[in-house]
Amino acid sequence: MTGLVDDRASNARIKSLAGRIEKAQDPEIATLESWLKDWGKPENPARPALSRRTPRPGPCAVPPYARGGPWGALAVLHPGGAAQQGRR
Repeated sequence: MTGLVDDRASNARIKSLAGRIEKAQDPEIATLESWLKDWGKPENPARPALSRRTPRPGPCAVPPYARGGPWGALAVLHPGGAAQQGRR
C-alpha cells in the first residue's frame, strides 16, 4: 500500500508515514523473499495481484477520495503493526 501514496496522497504527514512504514518493512520483505528463493518457491505463486510490486487496476486501485483521510486511516489500521513500524 505504501507504494501508492507518492502519486495519490496530498497530505505530507501521510506521505511521511508511508515512507517510514516502507523503510521499516523493506528488510522484513527482503528476508522473506530470500527464504522463498532458498526454498525454491516463487514469491507470489497463486495471488500475484497482491504483490506490492503489482499495480492495482480497477476495483483494487485507490479511489480518488483517498488522498489522506480514509486512506490514512486504512494505512494505520492495516496491517495493525505498520503504523507502529513507521513511528520507530
